[in-house]
Amino acid sequence: MNRTVRVQLLNGMSYEGVIVNVDPYNLYLRVNPYTPNARFFYGPNDLILTLSLYVLLVITLMVV
Repeated sequence: MNRTVRVQLLNGMSYEGVIVNVDPYNLYLRVNPYTPNARFFYGPNDLILTLSLYVLLVITLMVV
């Protein structure tokens, strides 16, 4: 939680952001607003991408 990661999906797409929440089915990733993703939840100040845990291939910790 609260660490910068790169997430790669089974279909080959990858996203970079900060993990803000995880539940039994989803990973919630705060992403850069300029990242070209279509499935965002627009909160007050953040863009949150919801990813199903079933489509994740790997989560890589990014050293910042």
